[in-house]
Formats: sequence, C-alpha cells, structure tokens
Amino acid sequence: MPRISVRAFAEMLRLPAYEQLRILYEQKYPQQQPQSFKIPYYQPALRGMRAYYGSGNNVAELTAARAAARALALASRARHNLRAINAFAGSRQARRTLSIQPQPNVVVQAAPNVELRLQFDIYALESDNPKRLFYNFRNVPIDPSIAKTTLEIAHWVLEQNGTPAPYSALEYIDLESGDAYRINRTAARTTRLISANARIISTLWPTI
Repeated sequence: MPRISVRAFAEMLRLPAYEQLRILYEQKYPQQQPQSFKIPYYQPALRGMRAYYGSGNNVAELTAARAAARALALASRARHNLRAINAFAGSRQARRTLSIQPQPNVVVQAAPNVELRLQFDIYALESDNPKRLFYNFRNVPIDPSIAKTTLEIAHWVLEQNGTPAPYSALEYIDLESGDAYRINRTAARTTRLISANARIISTLWPTI
C-alpha cells in the first residue's frame, strides 16, 4: 500500500501528471533519488534546532550542530546544512521559546488503499499553546501556495486521525526567505483534491 508524506502529496496536487509520477517514484524508491531536497538530508540542521529549543535557546547547541554538519562526509550536504543552521540562527525563529514535545506517528487513509503520513519538523508548546511546525530547508524559497496547501492537508490529516489542532498551531517557516505561512481554514477545493489525487495514486502506484 502506498504511504505518501504530506509534504510530497501537497506538491503533487499542483503538478501535471508526468511530474506527479516523478514524486511517486521518489516516494516508492527513496534510496534511488538525490536527497538534497528531502528532510533526512537536513537532519543535522533539524537536530540542532530541536536541541537549541530543548536547551532553552542555548546557542552552544547551534555551535555543536555546525560542527556536526562540517563533519559530514558529503561536502554538498555539509554546505547545505551549515546554510540552514546559519539561516535559522539569524532569523526571528531563533528568538522563539518552544518546549519540544514527543511527536506521535500519524498515518491516515486518504483512499481505501492510499495512506498519508504526517510528521512535523517540530512539535512543541509555545506559551502553553500547541505549535506544529514545518520548515523549508532548501536554498530556494518555497512556493507560498504549496506551503499553505501543506498546512491544509496536515490539518485535514490531524482531524481524520482524531487528534485535531487549531489552525493557529500550524506554521510553515521558510528559512530561505524568512517568511512564515499560516492558514485559518481548509479550502473545500483542497479537500476534494485530496480524495481525487489519492484515487489517482492508487491507480498509478502498481505501474511505477
């Protein structure tokens, strides 16, 4: 059964069919694809950000994350992780006070044989309010429509899972541009596209 990440699914909704096939192939065979746009590629930066918040905003954690990034065997990965860490450190995001919380594994069915997998980059409390954060680590700004669609789908998945969060909890933070995207509703069109695209994935998956 195909299990598609919410991030990948959000990108697919606005792409032509041949581009959707590319993303599905990457989801089905993740080890065969370049990793530079994927979250695992940026785990050193993300671990550093989580440790920074978890330590009460101790900048030593970002220093340690930079050292870990420099030690990466792949030079391009080291460079991109350092870029992301420095972008975070110089942004207003580094001035926030977040209490990191354990993150549940959320998987729901979008169609009878298609699952959507949701994992936020940071799952936290801010002044006792829930925060569910995605980050754009890439070296180009994220398309605002994709960022907002990702949030809409994430909110839908949480509702389907029986663990809803207020819209105000969800943010997509672009480290490249410094923008932070939020939503206040899930458009009916997005809900329809979730169902329609899940059916398309169900049809295409066996042929990939």
